Amino acid sequence: MKPGDQVSLSGPNGSFTINHTSHTIVMIAGGVGVTPFRSITRYLSSSPFEGKVALIHSSRTFEEILFYDEIEKIKHKVGWLETYRFLTREERQLPGFTLGRLDSVKLQAILASYEPDEVLVSGPPTFVESISAILENDLKLERPKIKTEKFLGYK
Repeated sequence: MKPGDQVSLSGPNGSFTINHTSHTIVMIAGGVGVTPFRSITRYLSSSPFEGKVALIHSSRTFEEILFYDEIEKIKHKVGWLETYRFLTREERQLPGFTLGRLDSVKLQAILASYEPDEVLVSGPPTFVESISAILENDLKLERPKIKTEKFLGYK
């Protein structure tokens, strides 16, 4: 950073949040990028939300999934949350999981059931960049509907 560079600061609430007028929300997480979506689903589950939410989460292995039990409890408590989980380095097939990377074909198949008001993408920088490119270029989603959050520190 050099003198004159602009920076963006926000309070403790952050800027990676949902639009409260959205009725259909798609959240796509890579690894620990699921962390903000845990907070969002918790918030929505305690509010009068009556929309539709898809949580698409890609992890290396089942053991590396964060907040699995908590999100499953929320999913069974509310009627609006659907989960789609991908495991990229798991050798065994597990019920409710798809083996392999999340790609354009898989995203298209999921999003065919949704007309999202907004799509939130969170995870390692390369994951966020590749998923954002798929959403914009392959699926022709309008850029203003896409919000991103990159989790730094990945190797």
